[in-house]
Amino acid sequence: TADLTFEFLGKTPGGSLHAAFTKNDAGQVTQVSVNGHHPWIRVNEYKPSVIVTLTPAELKAVEGKYQFESNKNAFLTITANASSLTMTTLWDGKKKENLVPLSDHEFLNVEEAFDLKFVKDGSGKVVKMIAYTSDVWDKVE
Repeated sequence: TADLTFEFLGKTPGGSLHAAFTKNDAGQVTQVSVNGHHPWIRVNEYKPSVIVTLTPAELKAVEGKYQFESNKNAFLTITANASSLTMTTLWDGKKKENLVPLSDHEFLNVEEAFDLKFVKDGSGKVVKMIAYTSDVWDKVE
């Protein structure tokens, strides 16, 4: 059970937001569970992501159409912008914008806290994308 609980009643999707913090035997907060979901474990050596600047050619290298390995009917596109990427899901036209580079193959959507990682073959060509840590997409165009 949690030692500390808070409820935020502001504008959140679905109404309220409930955060339950848990302490260890020494009285230190070690984790938080939000709305009863899996706990987030506190890390002592947290290093925030650092946004890097890529050239237009480096951003364009990941552009293309990708097919979901788990559902061959699902496609999305990645488009390069001036300093970030846009992901568009082709089944509904929804866009996730402002995917900022952390390296030439790792990108982060800060607003929704999800990442994209691009996998290159031996020649340096992008052949896959991994979204949300485990969703694998094959580059088809």
